[in-house]
Amino acid sequence: MQDRCKDILISFGASRNGREVQENISSYGEWERVSQCAVPLYLGGAHFVTMQAAIELQIICDLEKKFREVSVDFASSRNFLSAIYDCFPSSKKEKSNMDLNSTSKGADYGITSPMVQFQVYRNSIKARRRLGLLHEVEWVQLSRSYAMTRFAIEHPLMRLGGGGQLNIILLFGFSPRLPFPESYNEFRDVVKTAKSLEYDIAEPGVVKRKVTITVGAAVIPQHAEKNVKPMDVGPRKGVMMCAMRRLAAYAAQPDSQVDILRVGMEDTPYTLDKYGEVRITNNNQLFKIALQEVEENGVEIETDSTKIVQRMGISKVRDALFGAQRQSPLGEFGFPLIESEAIA
Repeated sequence: MQDRCKDILISFGASRNGREVQENISSYGEWERVSQCAVPLYLGGAHFVTMQAAIELQIICDLEKKFREVSVDFASSRNFLSAIYDCFPSSKKEKSNMDLNSTSKGADYGITSPMVQFQVYRNSIKARRRLGLLHEVEWVQLSRSYAMTRFAIEHPLMRLGGGGQLNIILLFGFSPRLPFPESYNEFRDVVKTAKSLEYDIAEPGVVKRKVTITVGAAVIPQHAEKNVKPMDVGPRKGVMMCAMRRLAAYAAQPDSQVDILRVGMEDTPYTLDKYGEVRITNNNQLFKIALQEVEENGVEIETDSTKIVQRMGISKVRDALFGAQRQSPLGEFGFPLIESEAIA
């Protein structure tokens, strides 16, 4: 892909579900799941690696045992900062129960501990920072995912988005805790919650990082029919649409604040015919459907690489990196200048 499409941006997932992933973790350790974080682009790495999805929420579940169920409001407060500083993740291994919508054991994330997930998440961030590559997370449960991302941003040993950029994938329908939105207003509320992470709790008026938004519709076939609803905004208002079509139309609205529309067989491996029946499909067909809905709303897909670099915050990361290096005139940026410092 890198050789054939020079301007493409690649994102790798890092999920823990799947037998082959868990077997590799048993053989090589938890880092095996996210090892692409430390691989530079010229060796086949990716611009983005999803460092937070489902299993990392075990850290927040552990926090809830000590405090209370974490809401978005609590995770936006100074009390949450205190909870973060007082938090020491448990080393107790247990089977993860993530409360997800899934088929064929897709919600099986195996046995692990909050402390292991904390260490791997922290080291993933450090690896991306060392390579000057990009930060990305995926939300599968609204409150817990928000809290986990806020935790990683504010924690002094993590500093997610510290380079000035963070892409957040909103995976609607993947969990009962992040259902597919009933309306455009509900969709916008979730996007606004994600965008609020451009600010630190201590400085709510100062933009610290550029947060870009990716949206996807992970609606399993069993839930397809109940998510067919009349479109509530745009030029096709009133037309009955499936979840994926509504998502594309929502993303295309002028005030959506969405940067990337995620479409493919991993999320929605089917289409619906005119009778509402589930039909087999492929990625090509899904792309065409999504593109049609976007264009119906008067929006064109951005293909200019210069504009994409600017929009996704990549130029911000580059500028921050150069700025930090210029504070070190002898080139000691990022590593000790003398051996005694390294020993200390």
